[in-house]
Amino acid sequence: MIKKVRGVIWFGMMAFLSMLFIPFLASETLAVDEGPKIVECRVSAENPCVTWYLTGLSGKIDNAEAYTGSDEVAIDEFGTVGEAGAPATHTLILVDNSDRMKGNSGAVATILTRIIWNHEPNEKFIVVTMDPNAEALTEMTGNYDEVRSAVSSLAYGKHTTSLRNVLYSQLEALAAYEDECFDRAIVISDGTDESVMGVTYDELLDLVGSKEYGCPVVTIGFYNKASVNGLERLFALSRKSKAPYYSVADYENVEDIADSINDEYSDIRYFRFGLQDEYRDGCERSIGLHLEQGETEYMLSNSMVIPLASYEEIKNLSQIRKDAAEEERLKKEELENRLNSLDAITAELGDKSVSDNSLFFSLASEEDDEETEPLTFRQAVFRIITENGTWIAIIFLIMLVSYIVTTGRNRRMNGKFEEEKVEDTNIMHMDGYITEGIRLVNIDQTDIQYTLNVGEEKVIGRSRARCDIAFPLDRAMASRQALIRIGKDMETGSISAYLENLDTQGGTSVDNEVVIDGITLANGAVLKLGSTRLRVIYV
Repeated sequence: MIKKVRGVIWFGMMAFLSMLFIPFLASETLAVDEGPKIVECRVSAENPCVTWYLTGLSGKIDNAEAYTGSDEVAIDEFGTVGEAGAPATHTLILVDNSDRMKGNSGAVATILTRIIWNHEPNEKFIVVTMDPNAEALTEMTGNYDEVRSAVSSLAYGKHTTSLRNVLYSQLEALAAYEDECFDRAIVISDGTDESVMGVTYDELLDLVGSKEYGCPVVTIGFYNKASVNGLERLFALSRKSKAPYYSVADYENVEDIADSINDEYSDIRYFRFGLQDEYRDGCERSIGLHLEQGETEYMLSNSMVIPLASYEEIKNLSQIRKDAAEEERLKKEELENRLNSLDAITAELGDKSVSDNSLFFSLASEEDDEETEPLTFRQAVFRIITENGTWIAIIFLIMLVSYIVTTGRNRRMNGKFEEEKVEDTNIMHMDGYITEGIRLVNIDQTDIQYTLNVGEEKVIGRSRARCDIAFPLDRAMASRQALIRIGKDMETGSISAYLENLDTQGGTSVDNEVVIDGITLANGAVLKLGSTRLRVIYV
């Protein structure tokens, strides 16, 4: 009996403690910040060719960067929808005004009137019914008195309700109305659809989820026992477009529905991206957007089919590539000619040095024969220097030039380099080849090393969020400084390490030479990224 009493007491205490912690858990869940999300994406054939619309982002943006792959993407414009010079909001209001909805006419008018009254800056509305034979009650207009009048005087009658066909055609028209705007649709219905022919629900869902015509579709459903399945299909449109949906039966005050919709789309931010011509090829590409607000960072990404650039732009791009290839070929020929010329000059200087020496010694012997008095060794050397100083200087210069040229050629051919001030005890067999990968050794802190295996590529920079190897304390380094990849050379078949410069400020150098585009990394090469120095070691 005592054990049972103890068990009951213990169970009661645990239940009491659990009830105490429930409010804390609930408050923690409510406090989670989901961050911004992309609610609409638009593409066009002209640059800027991609536009994103975001919700859940308020306050000042300290830094914004966009990229596709390892290349940066230009953010041509960003701001808040509705501001002066910014895109405006275009709202489609689609209402079921059949006899079944006549008893809900008061709630419909209250919701729509409040939405229109609390409109966004420069927002435009168009009001349409689900009667396939009826005209739109208003055109797309910013005259809010006209829109409120159309809503308040909405007539309900006996007609066919064509939800699928009307919504499909209106979404197509909404997307084609203006390219530079944020579109949304508000649908009020009990889910009934009496369409016999026309588009299917699957086709309508595909349209709602497409990048070309899709936009947030907010649905407000009035419960009707005869159309429960239709109401579920109606709400599926909102889920497909990642928009909120509302069942009027869940709200005591229908004005709360209007307020919730206005809050959801009260602060829409937009970003416009301009892509390089080579990326405007009609293929699907992903764009990443990195945002910084104080100490908070957000990463967003989305993929879309980029429209094909115009014929003139493609033609110009092709010509630019041909010109670049021709310029590279000419540079290569010029370099080969210089090397051949340098070899010829070196050979000529060597032959001339031998002939000059022979001439010098023959002249000295003739003068010795003419001498009748014997000379000491010191006198002979002094006479040779004073009487043949010009020849001696020429011979010395020839030897110096030959040494410099030969040393330079050997350095280029053998890949030798001079050791810097810091000795690296980890460097072994400097003329080796890559078998497993490379190590990057921090010269100032030799115990810090980074490994790249064959087939890997890593981005080095200051940003932890965007780089594989990050140096957040190096203020001289860009957020994305350079990319290093280890791969096989398609021409030679050998494995090489290649550095691609991602910085435009001249902060990337290899062996004290600034890298503009890219360079193959030799064993023992010293990289300087910002103020950080790294040595390359083949392994």
